[in-house]
Formats: sequence, structure tokens, C-alpha cells
Amino acid sequence: MHLTRFLLTTVLVIYSVSVPLAHSQSMPATAQTDFYFAHITDGGSDDEKWTTQIRFVNSNPFAVSGNLQFYSQDGTPLLVDLGGGSFSSFGEPVPAFGSLLLETKGTSPVLRTGFAKGTFDAPVQATAEFRLWKNGRFGTGVSVDGISPNTQFVTFADSSSGIAVANPNSSAVSCTVQFLNASGFIVKKDSISLGPLNQTAFVLGSRFALPDNSTGSAYVGCSQPVASLAIAGNKNGITGSMPSGAFAVPSNQQARIQRLFKHLVKVLNAVPNNELSVGQVNLRIGSSLILNASAITSSNLVFVELAVAELLADSDSELAYVIAHELGHIFQASKGLQFYASNRELDADRFAVVAALWAGYDPYAGAGALGKLAMVTVNTSINAQLFDNLTDPHTSFSNRMGSMYSLIVSACSSPDWDAFCSSTRNTLHPHMPTPLGVSATQ
Repeated sequence: MHLTRFLLTTVLVIYSVSVPLAHSQSMPATAQTDFYFAHITDGGSDDEKWTTQIRFVNSNPFAVSGNLQFYSQDGTPLLVDLGGGSFSSFGEPVPAFGSLLLETKGTSPVLRTGFAKGTFDAPVQATAEFRLWKNGRFGTGVSVDGISPNTQFVTFADSSSGIAVANPNSSAVSCTVQFLNASGFIVKKDSISLGPLNQTAFVLGSRFALPDNSTGSAYVGCSQPVASLAIAGNKNGITGSMPSGAFAVPSNQQARIQRLFKHLVKVLNAVPNNELSVGQVNLRIGSSLILNASAITSSNLVFVELAVAELLADSDSELAYVIAHELGHIFQASKGLQFYASNRELDADRFAVVAALWAGYDPYAGAGALGKLAMVTVNTSINAQLFDNLTDPHTSFSNRMGSMYSLIVSACSSPDWDAFCSSTRNTLHPHMPTPLGVSATQ
């Protein structure tokens, strides 16, 4: 089914694209494109052998490709057997709406530990289960999520809790580990230094010589983002999983940019008939003290400063709008198309709205991003908006918001898009007025 081309006016843009499946790109909150398992365990004696089972779920309507890389504790490649021989790197596809199950064979006669990195071209849900086999019979297992690195981690802990920390960086990292009692007082404190791609794992009671009945919490703070996890246990061994204790702030903005960029490119390239295809696009992330994102069309490159992600830190949809706007310029250059002929920036804004609708992000998020940019650039007054209309090819922020809103109204008034807009409003904006809200008659 195709959307009837909109009439070209000052507020409408001609986009003829297939109607997306309603929220077909919705995904678990834990889905990532680049993630780490802070601990991997494999091998051992016949009476007590460990394996690691790794599971992927792809909630996207297209196949996802990825690579899994295993590292020893000293940063060297860790050879594991997943059924086809011993390797340290595995490339595995996951079917659309499908899943994939892998498990190390535990063939090593000695226990080996380390960590693993997953890199996929679209977000997948990834979990790992550490499985203990006793005399060939399954004994117990605990699962952890694949996570994005972070600088701070906290978890409930006791003397039997296990902690693992992996350094995914190309330089050394220093960390502080603290054990706090139930009243919040620091009982024990230690320092950890991890070289590039190094990993360590320990039991808190052994590391800090804690009494057996000690309970409280453990805190890990590092100079650079690391992957961390905790496992519950008792004197007989592991007993259960612990949730990720990574702090929400500060978040890993580089990983966030990569995840949103990969997802948008994959979604746009999967639109039927290549109607929104941007092809193979590269990403470069800058760290200058400047708010900027741009498209270098001659190199098929999108450039995003970390400062933009930090400004939009509380909204993936707002950051996705910025990235999709730059992908709109890539689309303009690769297809030789610009439907909003009077202004390529308004055209890229509208491309971003369509991309948001396809990818399951909030199509209103462009207004949030522009509002924050207006605030930090002290560009919120009526005079500033009028001035922008004369000198800035992006035009004023208010005009850009109005242009994007007009596109939403036009799309959702089309019978072809009615079901999709209804699903979008019921999922994201069930209490808002139309077009992406409940009907005024309801």
C-alpha cells in the first residue's frame, strides 16, 4: 500500500512511501546494537564444568547481522567452541522477528573466564546464562543482560556476591570498589586498575575478608565507561541473577548515538521499494565543545557532536530526530530528490518525521529538540525567529515546528495511514488531541 502523494504547498511535502507496519520497530528497552557481557565462563573438570549460553531476540521486521567477540581476562582473544570449532569471533545473523541460541561447549579442561562484545547493525535483545554442569548433568544457571558500558554501578550485595568488571577501552581504566553496610556506611574500599580489554571477577567476601553474614551494597566507580555485573550467591555457589546496576546518569552518549544511528539506517534501508533508502552511511562522533550535527554528502557521512546527545540526553526520540534530519540530506544527495523545493532544511525535517514514524520514535520529538537548541542558543524570542527567516536556511524554529506538524496532520488524515496513526497515538499519546492523539469525538 502506498501513501498518495501530498500536494506541494508551503506546508505540504510530496513523500510517496509505503505505510509502515504499526510500531513494527518497537523493541525491548534492553535492546542494543553494541553491548557487552562483562563475564564469560567456559570449561572445567568433568565433575564441575561451566558453559555460557547466549540468546538473541530480534524484534525488527528485518534480519539483523552481528558479530560476537570473546576476550580473555588479559585482553587476548578467548577461543571458544560454539559447535563449529574454536574461534574468538563469530558472525551470526538473527532472522526478522526471530531468535538465536548459542552455547559454548566447555571443552577446555580448565576453567577460563573473560568477557564478550556484541556488535549488530540494529538493536537486539541479548542475554547470557552461566551454566554449571556436574558430572554431565545440568546443575544451575543465572542470566544477565548485554549492557552498554557505564562509569558507575551499584547493586545489593553480601559476602557471597560475585562482581565482574570489563574494560572495553583501548586505554587503561582505574576503578574504585566499595562495600557499604545496610546503613549506607563504607565498610571496605579497594582500587582496581584494568589495562585495555582486561577483565576481572571476584567474590566480595573473599576480596574484602567480609564476615559470612555481611549484607549491604557494592559500588563500582571508574574513570572511563566499563561493563559491570553482579551475581547473587551463597556458600554453595551462585543462586540468582541481579539486575543491571548501571547509573542512568551519566549515560554512555557515544553508544547511544551509535545505537540510534544504526537503527535508523537499517529501518530506512528496509522500507519497500527503496523509497527511503539512504544506502551505506558512515558515522563520525566528535567531542568538541560545540552543538553541531551535519551531513557530509560527498562521503556519505553523518557527523554528530557528543554535546548534541548530552543536550538531548533524556530523549532517544529527540536525538533520533537530529540524526534522521542529517540522513535526510544523505537521501537528498543520493536520490537527487528534494520534495520541499524552497528549502532543503525543511525537507530534511520532514524526512526526519517520516523516519520517526517508520522507526517507532515519537514524531513530535523534533519540536523538543528544536526547543532545547533554541534555549541554549538564546534564540527563543519573536525577533530572533523573524530574523532567522531572513538569514538562516533552516528558517525559524517556530516555522520548522509548524512545517513538521503540518506533515503529521496531512499523513494522519490519509485513509492509507489511519491504522498506523491510530496505533501510534494509542501507544505513545493516548491522552493527547489529534492527529497523534485520541480523536476529539472519543
